Amino acid sequence: MKTLIASALIVAFLCGMPLGLPGGQDKPDSKPASAKADKPVVPPLPTEDVPVSKVKFLPKPPLYDPGNRRDPFRDLLGGSTARDRGPSEGPDLTLEELRLIGIVKQKGKLYALVTGPQGFPYKIKEGDKFSDGYVLKITADTVTFRQTSEKGMRLITPRDIVKDINLEER
Repeated sequence: MKTLIASALIVAFLCGMPLGLPGGQDKPDSKPASAKADKPVVPPLPTEDVPVSKVKFLPKPPLYDPGNRRDPFRDLLGGSTARDRGPSEGPDLTLEELRLIGIVKQKGKLYALVTGPQGFPYKIKEGDKFSDGYVLKITADTVTFRQTSEKGMRLITPRDIVKDINLEER
């Protein structure tokens, strides 16, 4: 008798027949019918009666969860283009490579003219940055640079380098 019941249960399981609870009652669902529909409602496909050009399908934006990885869809420039970033920080020169040629007063501000190792002239103002420091102060005959790093290593106490125009060159 036990083998007959066991074989009937196995056959019912394999055939996919629903098994009811004792008394002929099925187990009641805890979710209402509206909660069962997890899938979004898809509009019906157009038939021959409706032209395809009249049917509007709105594309959904793609969803992506990067987790702890870099998002491949994000702009690498941080939402800016080369024109939005503004001017560069200045020439990639060290303060030792600079040679002071002259000082110019323009619209009430002092600017210094310096050259690099290739001889290209640069017009610099107070606050302009270089690879190992920045311009601290410009006077009528001197330019003071503050050196913050040396050979790629940050200095504990910054150094001030003063470059002046030779009186013979004036």
